[in-house]
Amino acid sequence: MELANKRALITGAGQGLGRAIAQRLAGAGMDIALHYRDSAEKAQQTAQQIKQLSRRSLAVQADLCEPEQIEIMLEKVRSELGPIDALINNAAIFVPTPLEEFDAAVWKQIFEVNVFGPAALSQSLGKQMKVRGAGKIINILDVAAQRPFASHAGYCASKAALASLTKNWAKALAPQVQVNAVAPGIIDWPDFFSDAQRRSYVQQTPLGRLAAYDDVAGTVLFLLKEASFITGQIINVDGGRTL
Repeated sequence: MELANKRALITGAGQGLGRAIAQRLAGAGMDIALHYRDSAEKAQQTAQQIKQLSRRSLAVQADLCEPEQIEIMLEKVRSELGPIDALINNAAIFVPTPLEEFDAAVWKQIFEVNVFGPAALSQSLGKQMKVRGAGKIINILDVAAQRPFASHAGYCASKAALASLTKNWAKALAPQVQVNAVAPGIIDWPDFFSDAQRRSYVQQTPLGRLAAYDDVAGTVLFLLKEASFITGQIINVDGGRTL
């Protein structure tokens, strides 16, 4: 897909990986809608950085647990930037769900943000893309969906659900819309990793380091710009850790 003057909506884009993806896509010529929930100041800073690249950018707030807020956000993006050509479902929450205690409210919030939010956005924007005859959706997963953390069953299960939906949407929206996913390895160390676990993780990673934000952002850019015959696929960006 030629990216110049196309429009992307990136969820969770105020900071971290979402910000890196936004900057990379803006550098390729895209206008960017930056979704955030709480990090308003950081999202506005990212929007200003993108505008310095001579691209349009809009920071929009929404709680992805609330369907009404999702629709309000999408209408604001449509009115100010135009129809969305690419959706990047990046927003997620990463909280522990230990086996020793089951907190239904925590599990519900994890699945609302990590699964329901992407599903609502993909259904709404995917239908519009299909009618227009083109579009791309990329879900940000986690290799922990394949090799889960024992203390974060809810998060890992939610990413596994999103992996399944990636394949489902790839079939449902074909041939006009391509749907793929990127599954990073560890980018920032989780707090529960000891020094010994960190050393072991790196030693067992063939490329000998953690993933970087730009590794993931570059893969997203490839799927948007270069991958014209790939859909329903999950690309692990983990330095070979899952081999």
